[in-house]
Amino acid sequence: MQPGRWLLLSVTAMWASAAVASAAPPPPLAGPDLSLEVVTPERSSEKGRTDRPSPSGATLVLNSLSEEGRSKLAESLHSLAAAAARKRNPFYVAIDDTEEHAAAQKLFAETAPAFTAAAAMSRGCWFSAEGDLAVQVVKTCSPGSRCMPLLSQGPGDGFEQRIRFLAWPVGYAVILRTAENDVSQVAGVLRADPASPQIALVLTGVELHSLRKGPALSSVLKSAARLAKKLPASALGETLESIGRAASVGDEVPWLKLPRNTVLVVPRLGALATSNRFVDEIDSRLQAVRAKVEWLSYPRKPTPGPK
Repeated sequence: MQPGRWLLLSVTAMWASAAVASAAPPPPLAGPDLSLEVVTPERSSEKGRTDRPSPSGATLVLNSLSEEGRSKLAESLHSLAAAAARKRNPFYVAIDDTEEHAAAQKLFAETAPAFTAAAAMSRGCWFSAEGDLAVQVVKTCSPGSRCMPLLSQGPGDGFEQRIRFLAWPVGYAVILRTAENDVSQVAGVLRADPASPQIALVLTGVELHSLRKGPALSSVLKSAARLAKKLPASALGETLESIGRAASVGDEVPWLKLPRNTVLVVPRLGALATSNRFVDEIDSRLQAVRAKVEWLSYPRKPTPGPK
């Protein structure tokens, strides 16, 4: 065989091999290998902890907002700051004394459900009201403890329902998996309606651990920090203070390691009684996504079913 012909055949074979390799399906995407461990309060990971400040979840809330949502939050903070400044101006005669109150109430109503879910999730360990047990997320269960996979595809028996209810930000959450380059699109669709009565937080695997940068972030942080110093002590003031500190706090959920190609959707506290509506709303929004989405975990089976 002539050398030139041998070289041509070799190159052709290499091209064919590369084409076959590129056409082969990608390897399966790994899911979170975590468990809900049931322990007595004395054996919980939080026992004896005094070095950890009370978690606020502000990083999670800000990351759950779309860029449009962050811009609207910045506008709300600006309106509240303007109302507060006018009220403190001795030459200002208030026409409507409820203006500052209305602005504050609007801002609190917009952020309270997300902060409730984020603060609850940040605890990492949840205790029953009766004080008889605690639930925590673990990578490896302790010998002799009762465990159940974090991933769920249905309500489970009565005991499992109780455990998942205690750890509701993760126990009742939906976890979705998609290709890594489609994660932002999927998360964006689910964040389309921040006033949803069902969805509290939408976070990608990366957004669980560090504050996402964006155009409106600096304005939100600065305005919140300034307002927190001006407003009297209140739940809103505490919320604003936690937002202002969001850039300096550490990872509030270091125990919740999810792959980069996953999206965590946390329900509102008020949606736990109607988890089927929560799941169906997610399913409905995903109809607008062309990307392939796999449901890894859900409290109720979607209707008509996962895509």
